[in-house]
Amino acid sequence: MKSFQTHEKNLAEIDVLVNLARQSLGQQPPNLLEANAITRSGLVLLCGFFEGFIRELFKDAVIFINDLNPKIDGLPRKLQRKIVDEGLQKSQWDEKFVELEKLFRLIRGNGIFELREKFYSDTGGNPTPDTIDGLFSVFGLGEIVDKLSINHYGIASTYSTVPQFDASMMRNVKAKLDGYLDVSKSDEIVSDVVNVVSSKWVPKRKRRNVGFFADINEFLRKRNIIAHGDHHIDVTPDELADLRLMVHNFSKGLHDEMSNVLNGIPTP
Repeated sequence: MKSFQTHEKNLAEIDVLVNLARQSLGQQPPNLLEANAITRSGLVLLCGFFEGFIRELFKDAVIFINDLNPKIDGLPRKLQRKIVDEGLQKSQWDEKFVELEKLFRLIRGNGIFELREKFYSDTGGNPTPDTIDGLFSVFGLGEIVDKLSINHYGIASTYSTVPQFDASMMRNVKAKLDGYLDVSKSDEIVSDVVNVVSSKWVPKRKRRNVGFFADINEFLRKRNIIAHGDHHIDVTPDELADLRLMVHNFSKGLHDEMSNVLNGIPTP
């Protein structure tokens, strides 16, 4: 799609900055101030390119769907729901019920709709993994950060499961039971209680700081430090080059997954 082609051209600017920073370090003596100014600026610019790509990718998707003009039942379920939600919002201020009738026709399968890009691409100025997951889930790509991390890094998941019945709760239960039971048997009894409760209580899912989840969070952390001047951090040319490659790999994954969804929408 056009968004990814533009993104790749933009990323070439980061390559230029990496080379300029390396040239500065190659001087005698090395110009550390100049090199660091280049790389720190490049990191902020790279983040801008990344966020801009995400917005433009959704713009491409919206244009594609509007041009295709498919029936609503051929779209991902969450996208169907968002379209209906939009129709309901419009109908609230329509005293003649024109918008409501359009929505009824749409649900019956003989109406038309037009997606509006601004409702699908808002990153809030901070494209965190959770924000990205939320945006892509509307298009049937739930937990996209986890999926791409598994594919690219070969990890099992960016999630782990944590028992609801943790050590603190076990200690509290044991303390209560000790007042009523034979203390010598309380550990065994607590263990039995925990096993019964845990078998009915679904473990919590917790993010692991691995894969693209870790990469993007660290990338944004450094961007925020530099952009807001919280404190000084250095960025080496190699580090900027690695971040540029990470953004390319992750962006390509997002593009390819979105393309697969769009190409799978039935034509009317």
